[in-house]
Amino acid sequence: MIALFIATLAAADAPAVPADFKLDLICEGAVRYELEHSTTTTTRTGIQYDTRTDTYTEPASEGGRVEIHFANGIGKIRYPTPSSLGVRFKDPHVVRELRNVKIDEERISAHFVLAPVIWPKVTVNRRTGWIEVQGDNGFEGQCQAGS
Repeated sequence: MIALFIATLAAADAPAVPADFKLDLICEGAVRYELEHSTTTTTRTGIQYDTRTDTYTEPASEGGRVEIHFANGIGKIRYPTPSSLGVRFKDPHVVRELRNVKIDEERISAHFVLAPVIWPKVTVNRRTGWIEVQGDNGFEGQCQAGS
């Protein structure tokens, strides 16, 4: 709860996106997530049964697309809906406002709220177009200017 309060204060103090800054990015790449597997083994000793379940995760990825838009002093991201959130959305993407936006000659960085306790960080290299979203449901790929 304290971390959320501090993050909210940081968002309030962060400089706004300049009103005249306009940019549309279309980013193709791969969504990173973890697959969870479990195996159940039952053994019998006489009349007793012992059941053991082992759970493990492995990294996985699939193709995806992210869109970032800046206009009128506001930044927004259209992000693939992660199935790991356990929530079904009508649209396979969610649109979220970018917070704590920092724009300089080298990069654009920001956070967005995917769920109340999930605030991924997005970084775009302005020279190469490389995008990386850090977090449990990350993304990496290449961006091009949209229309």
